[in-house]
Amino acid sequence: MQNELFVTERMTEPAKIPAVGEIWSHFDLGEATKVVTILAAFAYATGAIAINTYLHSLGIVDFSFAKPKLLLTGIVVLFTYLLLASPAFFVAWSMATRHEQTVRRLSSVGHIAILLIGSLMLLLGASVFSCFQTHPSMGQSTVWQVWRITNPGGSVSKRLLASLLVTLAVYLPVLIAAMSVYVAARLFDRETAGRPAPQISLRRFSLVMAVAVFVVATIGYICVFTNTFYSVIPQEFGGGQPYFENVVVGKDDLCQLQQLGIPFVSGQSDVTLPLPVLHETDTLVAVWLNDMSKGSWNFVVAVLDKKVITATKIVAKPDSPFPPRLLTQACTD
Repeated sequence: MQNELFVTERMTEPAKIPAVGEIWSHFDLGEATKVVTILAAFAYATGAIAINTYLHSLGIVDFSFAKPKLLLTGIVVLFTYLLLASPAFFVAWSMATRHEQTVRRLSSVGHIAILLIGSLMLLLGASVFSCFQTHPSMGQSTVWQVWRITNPGGSVSKRLLASLLVTLAVYLPVLIAAMSVYVAARLFDRETAGRPAPQISLRRFSLVMAVAVFVVATIGYICVFTNTFYSVIPQEFGGGQPYFENVVVGKDDLCQLQQLGIPFVSGQSDVTLPLPVLHETDTLVAVWLNDMSKGSWNFVVAVLDKKVITATKIVAKPDSPFPPRLLTQACTD
């Protein structure tokens, strides 16, 4: 009886909590550094893809990669990707079940459903915010394309339709990536549980193709997200929201800029109106202008060589959310 009581007491004794020193004794600083380095490199590469695809869509080529902003932009893009894609990936991975071989069950269907619906609602909210403005913002290429197709005008129903189409455009690469996760998981289970296959087999080729589709879909998400929301995210958070600048131009280069349509302050022929800067490097400044020659909003990009700029001044954002109009002028002496 005493032995049984002793055993019962030992079995119900609470588990010993490891001391802080014991936990730190298993901490490998070298391995942690490697993981952080790999994650930082991945985020940096993501930022480089995001910014350069955005600039390429505007006709700007920039091969300068030594920018801390690339890392911050990559973190923002990856965060949104994981926020939208993680629930879909987990569902796809769990559904990839080999009958009577490998069974995966969702740990909590309710939690996954909440995450999935919540992420979609956030994406839909961002799309609604973009589509219910007077006009889409500068650089929102995806929204502008949907805007031209739906021609919403003042119709609330058409603006809601445009919001749904923008949401679908951004989420479509996530769905394709989730499908590739499902296919890859099924093929991987068959590869590990089945009989040895030759080096080159249809199953292994299909597995490689599924992984390739996942990579392409992920890059596709980066491109679509960047062309949809990058230009409305503030610069300090890794986005490309334009900031406004007055530019002073040298007298010798004033004529060619006037002929290109760069607007200048009345009475100060060498000082431009506040220009929204979308990108700036050591050699160029790219700004937005509004070309009204076709009778509708048409944002164009003007690239100024820094050799013609003698001074700049960052100013507060004007009351109007749109850039100054493109004004072709005759040269002034």
